[in-house]
Amino acid sequence: IFGRKIRYRTPENIVGEMKYLKEHFGVSHIELVDDAMTVNQNQVMSLCQVIKESKLGLSWSCITRIDCITPLLLKNMKEAGCVMINYGIECGNNQTLKRIKKGYKSEKIREVIQWTKNVDINCDVNFMTGFPWENQYEIKITTKLIKEIRPFVNRISLGILTPMPKTEL
Repeated sequence: IFGRKIRYRTPENIVGEMKYLKEHFGVSHIELVDDAMTVNQNQVMSLCQVIKESKLGLSWSCITRIDCITPLLLKNMKEAGCVMINYGIECGNNQTLKRIKKGYKSEKIREVIQWTKNVDINCDVNFMTGFPWENQYEIKITTKLIKEIRPFVNRISLGILTPMPKTEL
């Protein structure tokens, strides 16, 4: 929908804006709205370093993918003030995860949720239903995963799939 080109802002530019918001508007929390915040982990590590060096004292949250997280990245994000991550999981069925090209299996979901909990970062998760091939059995698999991770997440959102024009679905 949005294309394939990514334009990165420098960590210094982002932290400068965070500082401005804190000083001029008294902001204490920033939500970094980027659909895949941690796709470029080196960029995020640099951002975390600049945030730590700035000693702003702001908390922040972000959105990302399960397959773009490591324990080291989570540790650095926590040290830099990250208090919440919103993960786009979509479903718990491995066949559907493969069909929608998520690049991981449900075991990875469980693992990353646990890593996130271990570093004391809260997480929200997003699921979808309504895939054209989805049946009751597949929905039950996703429901089982939701029940498993429920103790470790703040909020679970469930959306209905809406295929967009010019997309694969």
